[in-house]
Amino acid sequence: MKLRGTSIRTLQCAAALSLGLACSQVSRADNCSGYIAEVNRSYEQSLELNKTNRMSSFTSYDIITSGDNPNFDGRMGECHGTWLVMSNGDPKGGAYCAFTDKDGDTAYVQWEVTAQGGTWKGVGGTGKWADNVSAGWTKLVARDDKRTLLQWGGICQQ
Repeated sequence: MKLRGTSIRTLQCAAALSLGLACSQVSRADNCSGYIAEVNRSYEQSLELNKTNRMSSFTSYDIITSGDNPNFDGRMGECHGTWLVMSNGDPKGGAYCAFTDKDGDTAYVQWEVTAQGGTWKGVGGTGKWADNVSAGWTKLVARDDKRTLLQWGGICQQ
């Protein structure tokens, strides 16, 4: 899906506003940053480990925006991973994602997360992403049952 004539900032604000948030600027010293909007997350399987801990596998469909790195802007993809939810309610998780850019090249990303954010790193891909060595952080902005908005940044290389 291509959105012609729509600015990145407009998309970022639309994602934030859909979750009832104000728009803000990223103020980190990274060479790339933006937002990740996760939608239609599904939990395929849940395993109760004991009375207070459980493990769930999930799929999320993500759109990435970046106002400062055109190669990272507009990528869309899917993540598959697992959450471990402990008795105190804090989740820990990990996933692998495949994000396709406007040229049809796909970046593979490994992701680790806690309740407040996490880290990500490129682990290869196709075309321009074959030697992807980018890495960075994510920070939770908002979440509900069906949507998550993350702020992200990092050192982006290809």
